[in-house]
Amino acid sequence: EIACGVLARHVPGCGVAAFAAKEFLPGDVVFQETAMFISAVDTPLPQNAELYRALLAELHARRLSADFTPNAHLGALTALRDLGVAGCRSFLRQKCHGEPPSAKVAKHEAAPLRRMVAMGFLPSSCASLTVLEYAKLRMAIQLNGFRFNLSAQEGDFGYDAGEVLFDKISRLNHSCAPNLEFNLTWDERDATVVNSVTASKLIAATEELNISYLPLRLNLSVKERREQLLKHWGFACACPKCLAEGGPLAPPAPAPVSAAPEDRPRPVLESGSESEGICWDDLCDPDECECE
Repeated sequence: EIACGVLARHVPGCGVAAFAAKEFLPGDVVFQETAMFISAVDTPLPQNAELYRALLAELHARRLSADFTPNAHLGALTALRDLGVAGCRSFLRQKCHGEPPSAKVAKHEAAPLRRMVAMGFLPSSCASLTVLEYAKLRMAIQLNGFRFNLSAQEGDFGYDAGEVLFDKISRLNHSCAPNLEFNLTWDERDATVVNSVTASKLIAATEELNISYLPLRLNLSVKERREQLLKHWGFACACPKCLAEGGPLAPPAPAPVSAAPEDRPRPVLESGSESEGICWDDLCDPDECECE
């Protein structure tokens, strides 16, 4: 049991998923969990902003590769700083991280880690993490992270920079018609982020629990949803809503989620009481532009 009334169960092809062990009524709290670590910049945690500024300085000074982007490394570097190497290795054993890049690519992409250790932003012990472990860590955080902004608006420093990770809530799989919604808030007393996940409809015992990885407000078509989930998350959606709207689908083998190139849109879940879901950097509002 991973929470009161919630069981973890292995699902072939989907890894470990969460299932209701009892009935939940609409509005019932299913999970309420504090973050295991926070890399989000728009919080009262000054060390995150300091690390982000250091990464931005490296970008502007062009001391790293041309494809370097600070957001692609902030989460993993923060995890190493706050959890240590042993904690990050434990995290990797439990979380989905996709297929890592080649050793050559991973070595190239680990340059920011070496640079931040050399500059004193991370303990020297963090250099013991292998380049492949660092690549897996980056992907695991990108695949399991929730986006959080305390008060920043688009265009402000730190807006949408960094992630928040939750151990148990990361067990939730996707559905385009989810039965849960989430809301992230800042806890002043404990200086952390709390994720409250509530039932959005009646949930029967034994039913799988899920959230939407895509912004529900966009009202994407089944074709757009499937394309976005396959492109960014590596799976072709066969949830009941997609099957009803688009029928069964025999997709090609999904391309492995890779940390390269670094400007790949980041799959992080967006905070907010409306459970907006994943906020892709290139997932646009159909009222404003034409999606790919």
